[in-house]
Amino acid sequence: MDRILVIDSDETIRAELELAAKGFPKIFLDFTHVATGTQALARLELTDFDVVFFQHGLLADDEPDIIRKISERLREGCVVLVGKQERELLACEAQDRGAFDCLSSPVRPAELQLLLSCIRQRIALLRKQARLDHQIMQIHEDRTIVAASEAMIETLELLERAADSDVPALLIGEVGTRKPLMAQTIHTQSSRRGGPFIEAKCGQFKESEINQKLFGAPAGASQGWRGSNCGLIALADRGTLFLGQVEKLPIELQRGLLHVIEERELWNDQESLPRHVDVRVIAASSEDLATAVSQGRFDSKLYERLRMMTIPLPSLKDRRKDIPLLVDQFLAHFQRSLGKNIGPLSSEALERLCDYSWPGNVRELQNAIERAIILAQDGGITLAHLPRGIVEDYRTQASDCGENFALKPARITFETQLIVRALQATDGNRTRAAALLGISHRSLLYKLKAYSIRD
Repeated sequence: MDRILVIDSDETIRAELELAAKGFPKIFLDFTHVATGTQALARLELTDFDVVFFQHGLLADDEPDIIRKISERLREGCVVLVGKQERELLACEAQDRGAFDCLSSPVRPAELQLLLSCIRQRIALLRKQARLDHQIMQIHEDRTIVAASEAMIETLELLERAADSDVPALLIGEVGTRKPLMAQTIHTQSSRRGGPFIEAKCGQFKESEINQKLFGAPAGASQGWRGSNCGLIALADRGTLFLGQVEKLPIELQRGLLHVIEERELWNDQESLPRHVDVRVIAASSEDLATAVSQGRFDSKLYERLRMMTIPLPSLKDRRKDIPLLVDQFLAHFQRSLGKNIGPLSSEALERLCDYSWPGNVRELQNAIERAIILAQDGGITLAHLPRGIVEDYRTQASDCGENFALKPARITFETQLIVRALQATDGNRTRAAALLGISHRSLLYKLKAYSIRD
């Protein structure tokens, strides 16, 4: 059913529309009638309409830009100018006024049906585009690389340079530094962004499966087999192949990969001619490949080819300025994906996250935020929702400061002593102790738990 708003000083236009619609039993129109453009603006505040039919005769006595104002109020619908003028003159005025289209009065059934069909298609396209834009926005937000630290800003500059080139690239960094995201960033900014991005996690394949997965070799084929149409290399044709844990490739397959990079071809024992393949290879490793080369575990020529564009990825402890940004990103993502709105992160919890050593890097932070959102309720995320290891690591810093001149551990030790003295002075009354310390009762509870103080 089309929701119609008719702006007409009398009901002439509505009567014509109703009469025209009777010629098409499948057209159902739900009419609302107002006498002026101002009344229409007020009605649009309350109801959404698919089409607004505006009587041309009202324009002389109304605001000159009234149709544009009405169009702005419509979320998806259209304004159609209706008048007794010639079609050409009416169309010119409709365009100048900002109307979607026009109808000559009296309204003809076929013209009405065609116009409504066009408007329905337009609304459907707008809704589809809105859904796509929302999905793209979510993907963009979730996959955006945040950078406030100097280390990550330098990395982003290297990623941009790699995107401008087509040579192989090597991402090196600790486990959990989001190597797949970095590789995909290079791909989406490169001239290959219209092609496929294929990810192969070499460490997840059994050695007997890698030849089949990567090169498409049939089960039981020799290491001499180097290609078919169903391997990941072939699937990445005209795009990018990302190889995680590249050091896990058997040495023979490393040499086959080098052949693909240098000659841009796949070949096997069963065919006399090679098959051309255009693939940009981005490899990643958490190991020192130079050491792997010296130990004979990695092909030296492949290493030299990959290291032409080496991009080191900083660990999370070396980019602490990025932690609040990452926390906000993960909070938005998981609250949306889990369908929860749990409120903000407490200042104490954020402080722990910023001070933690993060041996698992960004992946560990992402997991910690997801867990916290699952556990938290409407009151927000507190220290109680963080993994125990994060809080205990922070507490250990306080007890082990010794001769360390770092201010934060010293402050924690000092706070611990003051809290204990305040509790002793108040016979363990936490409310009075918090008043003595000049902090809220809730903050005192956080500190008691974080510093493992027993009262």
